Amino acid sequence: MPLRALLLLLLLVACNLVEQPPQTPALPPAAAQLTVAWVENGDLFSWQQRTGETRRIASGGVVRPLVAPDGQHIAFTRGPQGSAESLWVVDVDGTAEQEIAARGDIRPVSGGRPLIGQVGWLDTDTLYFNTVAQTDSEVSARDDLYRAEIRTREIALILPPSEGGRFTFSPDRQHIIVVYPGTYGRRDGRIRVLDPLGQRQDNLLFFIGISSGASFPFYPEIFWLPDSSAALAAIPDADLLYDEFSAPPTLLWRLPIANPSDRAVIGNVQASFFGLPRWSSGGDMLLYMRRAENASDNTFELYVAESGGENAQLYASGEAGSLQPPLWLSGGESFVFQQEDVLWLGSRNAPPQRLPNEGESALLLVFAGADIYVFAAFNSAGAAELRYASVSALGQASTLVATLGAGVPAFDAALSD
Repeated sequence: MPLRALLLLLLLVACNLVEQPPQTPALPPAAAQLTVAWVENGDLFSWQQRTGETRRIASGGVVRPLVAPDGQHIAFTRGPQGSAESLWVVDVDGTAEQEIAARGDIRPVSGGRPLIGQVGWLDTDTLYFNTVAQTDSEVSARDDLYRAEIRTREIALILPPSEGGRFTFSPDRQHIIVVYPGTYGRRDGRIRVLDPLGQRQDNLLFFIGISSGASFPFYPEIFWLPDSSAALAAIPDADLLYDEFSAPPTLLWRLPIANPSDRAVIGNVQASFFGLPRWSSGGDMLLYMRRAENASDNTFELYVAESGGENAQLYASGEAGSLQPPLWLSGGESFVFQQEDVLWLGSRNAPPQRLPNEGESALLLVFAGADIYVFAAFNSAGAAELRYASVSALGQASTLVATLGAGVPAFDAALSD
């Protein structure tokens, strides 16, 4: 998945599993191939639905995996004590393991060391990544951008430090948007679009650096329209974190790619800093959260609205810490959110449904498409399990992929033709 966006979707949920009797498994469509990769004790494992076999495909120091769109390769970061010092690729069967980006391939850090940050597959042969700087006192984003070809092992610095940032690919894979966060109270942030080689670059929007209340800066999230003609972004007031009731509303921007000067505000909402607006994959619906007015307790409300914030409808409410920010499913009009230690599947005109099924609670969850999701959970013996299930068949049981040891696994999944 694009990660986010992501392309990875991870929701942290408390877990209380009871042992379930064997049931009919939920399978992905016959024409599709589900691939799952995970890390256990520093080793990388893969599983594919067509064979049902688990393979150890890389050993030692693996930090986090990322499955290629076709499910045939796994990118992964590697380093001691969970430090992502290098970027590697191996095929799903465990052959042709190769280091794509070593420490020597990345610009050095004065007084520290560079680490791999965000990683994303542009296509089945091309990876993009940015880096962070680790020193004795902190870990900070470098806001750069690298391109790596897995066939030739060529690496190119597309954007140097402070010229790149967090990135997301357009649906047609012809454009990349990078977000530079700026510095609160000192330097403006910037949203920029470029082609995959970085030869054409256009600034889409400048914004005042926004306070995150922490040492790590705030990056506005980017949402592409399905035809790749424009992107949507919600830009809050720089001080929203400190006064959510009286701060100016969050502005909803449409950012056209071909003619950046035609950018426009399409609406605004009074959102919480902890529940900023998110658009559906079609760009026509909006989710956001806000603090309830005149509430004696610390209550949050979840709203569903049209693209510009119009016709907002209250969907759910709960105390802070109980109700978590929602996430849209790709390719549909449904979304997931956490409330009272349970994941729920929601849609505008229907009540929420428990996700996964009754008796199962997801600890971490990754969508491998609009319908199939993979989740981690603890079984009755206290061991972590990876399982998959179908959104469109909530009445069916989930299917076991692998039983792991203790601890929460790092994992990823992809559904390919």
